[in-house]
Amino acid sequence: MTENRRPISLVQKAIQGVERNIDKIKGVEAKARAAWTKKFHEYEDAVSAVKAISKEVLERSKERRPTPKKIESRLDSASKIIDRWNEISAALTKRRNEERAKIQAEEDRLQALRIEMAELMAKVEAERKAVDEVVENVFRLNASVVRAFYDRDDFLTRHVYPHLLDDDGRLRTQITFVNSDGTQKVVVMVNKITRMDPDLASRARKLVDEFFDSFTERAEMDPATLGLFDLTRNILVEKTEFKVGPDLYRFLGLEIKEGLFPKLYHAQLLLRQSMRSERTDKYIRLYERESTDAPWQQVKMS
Repeated sequence: MTENRRPISLVQKAIQGVERNIDKIKGVEAKARAAWTKKFHEYEDAVSAVKAISKEVLERSKERRPTPKKIESRLDSASKIIDRWNEISAALTKRRNEERAKIQAEEDRLQALRIEMAELMAKVEAERKAVDEVVENVFRLNASVVRAFYDRDDFLTRHVYPHLLDDDGRLRTQITFVNSDGTQKVVVMVNKITRMDPDLASRARKLVDEFFDSFTERAEMDPATLGLFDLTRNILVEKTEFKVGPDLYRFLGLEIKEGLFPKLYHAQLLLRQSMRSERTDKYIRLYERESTDAPWQQVKMS
């Protein structure tokens, strides 16, 4: 969902680095200003000294008194400071201006980084809100679907499924409701599953196995017995419990004589006794059509 851009943490790190660099350059610029101020004070002191010494030398000249070497040395030193001031001031001012330019460049860079940070934060916030909106809408829509399924099932339980019971209280396997103009219908059905009593099915399986264990080879069987052998291999499927195999109903439909095949006869009786049908979930199917002459079309329910 995010575009290719620098992580906020990297931008924040860059901002902190620029801020430290600005503080460092400001320290250098402050030293340059302090050096210029110091030299300027020296220049002012030299100017004052030259004025005072010149006045004293002038008075001594009028009185025809000689000027001491010490005074001449002071005058020479002050004159040199004054003579060099312009050069020193220009150099220190240039140094100060260079540091100020560096500070300005770093502050411009800092401003650009802060703008980038603000844009990143705005995008992250927008994405957060978009994600929140997606999550909120999905949960809201899901709640609507869950509520709709609940309302439908509640209505079916209260007003539709009771019609599956006939007047004698027996459960029908299917019932259909058609609207008055014959264009919509609701078909209510009950699932049906066949289960087997595991004890009875196991006894039946044992009888079948015992019968065929008496034959050492298929060649010993006559055609009728061979047909029974092939059929009974698929009448039961044993997993955690016995389940109906693909040929069970064919086997149960055979007329087996007790005198001819007593074990298979009793196995067939046990299997019939072991079977029971259970009705499980109720469910519906919806259909509609444009007119009574048109074919029914199943309606999607999810």
